[in-house]
Amino acid sequence: MVAPGQDEGLRIAYRYAALGMQFAGGTLLFAGLGYLLDRWLHILPALTIVGMLLGSVLSFLSVYRKVIADTEKK
Repeated sequence: MVAPGQDEGLRIAYRYAALGMQFAGGTLLFAGLGYLLDRWLHILPALTIVGMLLGSVLSFLSVYRKVIADTEKK
């Protein structure tokens, strides 16, 4: 059973845990797409690295925007 004061804390923790999963998922998705393109074009690991970097940057920007929006609401 969760105490009344902890309910808000858990909601925030789950929100930020979901943002972490979004960051990891976006990075892995772009890395996987880069890997598939590498295998198709036979230029391993060039596009895997590019996909990893692109996915990391885009995921970071997405998470950053959501965190900034959350802090501006307060």
